[in-house]
Amino acid sequence: RPLEDGRIQIVRRDDAGRFADVLPPPRSARSRVHEYGGGSFWVSDDSVFFVDADDQRIWRIDPGGEPVALTPPPHQRHGWRYADGVVTPDGRWVVCVAEVHPGEVDAPPGATEALNDLVVVPATGGRPRVLGTGADFVSSPRVSADGRSLAWIEWDHPNMPWDATRLMVAGLGEDAEGRLTLADPACVAGAAGDEAIAQPEWDLDDRLWFCSDRSEWWKLHHFAEVGRPVGAPLTVDHGSGDVALPPWVFGESRYAMLADRRVVFAFSLDGIDHLAAYDSVSGRVDRLSVGATEIRQVRADGSGAVFVGASFTADPSVQATMVGRGGATSPA
Repeated sequence: RPLEDGRIQIVRRDDAGRFADVLPPPRSARSRVHEYGGGSFWVSDDSVFFVDADDQRIWRIDPGGEPVALTPPPHQRHGWRYADGVVTPDGRWVVCVAEVHPGEVDAPPGATEALNDLVVVPATGGRPRVLGTGADFVSSPRVSADGRSLAWIEWDHPNMPWDATRLMVAGLGEDAEGRLTLADPACVAGAAGDEAIAQPEWDLDDRLWFCSDRSEWWKLHHFAEVGRPVGAPLTVDHGSGDVALPPWVFGESRYAMLADRRVVFAFSLDGIDHLAAYDSVSGRVDRLSVGATEIRQVRADGSGAVFVGASFTADPSVQATMVGRGGATSPA
């Protein structure tokens, strides 16, 4: 909001179409992980979790309440930074990306650059605990609907995330002290170091999906098995065009799962974005007419798709459409 010195507000729209600001002034939601940020807030039921622009701590707002800090203050300004969080299905834990800078108590001894890793934080507040992936960089932690598996993206120097990344999966469990732990982490795609993988997501049946450029274009892929992936992934062949975008920031979303098990996704071709729906049963891909030529942040709401859309003549706005069969759409 330019008139508020660039403060980033979170806005809620209710079922009646009424809008309300979530953050009281001067709170602003912005992450500084990787400096580019993104993924600065996430939602679980009616609770909103956000990274405060001023102190980079995770805060929580419950309905009718005031913001409450979940993570402790760092020893130095912005010494701990967070992004791209998700709450476990039981509501007990937040898993997110964290950046720990040299000089913090939790930083590795003798560190000369920031540590980037996955951490777990109690959803009611407490000290973050590094899960320890061993990679130079991580992004996109995603918990399966049954709470038993965690998927994430990782990569190492000197690669950028559009050069070569790995798709990792691990089991989720608890140790003797009741703390969330990773079990048997394994690379399920990208082990050869010759593909860039982005945006892992679990569908409603807990099958793992992701975008990969292994076929020249950044296309959708998914595993046939429920739960921990087994075998080679299947490709959604929509023709030419990139589904994923270069992941400069966290929290980008170019596809989502509809309630009827179809997948709605955006793809870019010749500088123009398109929206489509994929039926995994029939293998059919239908293009959807929505009038937007730039499409970001694709989300699903039942049988509808919600996204940020713009065109050559219209500024970006939050738009929604019901996704029918055969490419049919209607305003939602």
